[in-house]
Amino acid sequence: MSATAATRGGGITPLTRDGEPGLQVRSRSGAWMDVPAMPGTFVIVINFADCLMRWTSETCVSTPRRVLVPRNPRLSQASFLDPSQDAAIEALPGTGDPKCQPITGAECLKTRLDATHDARITE
Repeated sequence: MSATAATRGGGITPLTRDGEPGLQVRSRSGAWMDVPAMPGTFVIVINFADCLMRWTSETCVSTPRRVLVPRNPRLSQASFLDPSQDAAIEALPGTGDPKCQPITGAECLKTRLDATHDARITE
C-alpha cells in the first residue's frame, strides 16, 4: 500500500530522509524504483518539480514520487524551493520551443493545489 503518487509544483525539493525503506520514484519509462535505504545513513533526494519542467521546456521532467506505508517509524525532512508569486514561469532562452504557456508562480501553485484537491475528491 502506498500514498498517492504526485509531483511537486515548485522548483526543486531537496529531501533528507533516514535509512527506512519506502520512498519510490517513477522513471521516464513508468517503472517505480525504490530509493535505496541504508540503515544508519541519510539519503538526499533532489526532486525536480513542475516549475522547473516549464522553465526547461520539459528537458527536466517532474519526478513523480510516492511513499509506501512504513513498517517502522520514519523520519524525513523536505525543503521547498519555489518561485515567488509574481515570477514568470516560462521557457528560458536556449531551452527550445516552449511546451507550456507562460504563467506566474501563483498560477503554477494554484494549478497544483487544484489538481491535488480534485484528485482527493475522486478517490
